[in-house]
Amino acid sequence: ETIPGCTSEIRRDPPRQVYTCAGGIVIEAEAAARLTFIVPSQDAPANAVRLDAGAVWIKLDPAQVTPGQPAFQIRTPQAIASVRGTIYAVDVTENASAVFVAQGIVVVRERDKGKIVQLDPGEGVDIGPGKAFATRKWGEKRVVELRARFGR
Repeated sequence: ETIPGCTSEIRRDPPRQVYTCAGGIVIEAEAAARLTFIVPSQDAPANAVRLDAGAVWIKLDPAQVTPGQPAFQIRTPQAIASVRGTIYAVDVTENASAVFVAQGIVVVRERDKGKIVQLDPGEGVDIGPGKAFATRKWGEKRVVELRARFGR
C-alpha cells in the first residue's frame, strides 16, 4: 500500500511496520495492528490514522511541524489523540482504547461524550465501557510491557 507523503519499512524483533511520513511523523505499528491512513486530498500527505486494533508507537518531531497546520490525529473507535510534538502510544482492544505519553503532551478526546484530557509524560488514559475517562500515572509494569511490544 502506498501512502502519500510516507515511506515504510518492515522491522523485526519484534515484528512491526514503520511508516516515516511528512511533517516529522514516525508511526510504528505492531504486526497485529489494523490501521488506515487518512489522506485529506490527493495532493496532501496523511494527516490522521484510524486504528481499529493493536497498538502504534508514534514519534512526532515538533521542529518539523508547520505552524498553523492541524495536529496529527490517531483515531480509535473510542477516542481521538491529537499531538504536535511528542512520543506516545495508542493501543486498541475489542472494546477499549488506551493512550500513553512517553514524552511531550497529548490531548485525548473521548468520541462519545466529547470529554477532553491532557496527558503529560508517564501518564495515560483508558477509554471504554466501565472505564473512568481520567488521566492516570501508569505503573512501571504496564509501561515496560507496552514499550517491549516495540522493542524498547
